Amino acid sequence: MTGHSSYIILPSMKLIITYSSGKVNLKNLQELNQRFLTDKNYNPTFDVLMDFRDAVAIAFKMDVTEYLNFLKGNVSLPKKVRTGVVYSTLNFKFLLSIYKPLAALQKIDVGSFKSMTECLDWMAYAADEQKLINDAIESIKIELL
Repeated sequence: MTGHSSYIILPSMKLIITYSSGKVNLKNLQELNQRFLTDKNYNPTFDVLMDFRDAVAIAFKMDVTEYLNFLKGNVSLPKKVRTGVVYSTLNFKFLLSIYKPLAALQKIDVGSFKSMTECLDWMAYAADEQKLINDAIESIKIELL
């Protein structure tokens, strides 16, 4: 099984949503970031929601450092942004434990969660906004079929 990733930007909510499934490595995430960084709706002040519930991480500690170097070289954040990450595997939990403190140095506040509801609550989205976000994730899944 190979990895698939896509995204949607919701400018009205100032949110970038990414969804990944299958075996995903940090190179896949760099490619995904490159795509949305050139999107006309991209704004570096938008928060990011990363849904990895259907994905398995194929990465090591050095890959996390490489990914952060990629972000540092390609994204200039004028203010602190929130990145909510929803995951389902222990490997993601391990990688996030490395990523979170390093990302904080680049003005990225990372929250990691096993539940989408917990993540969206942490990101302070109201119930009607959470429905829109969940619908957007479903549309990404359909796009990837």
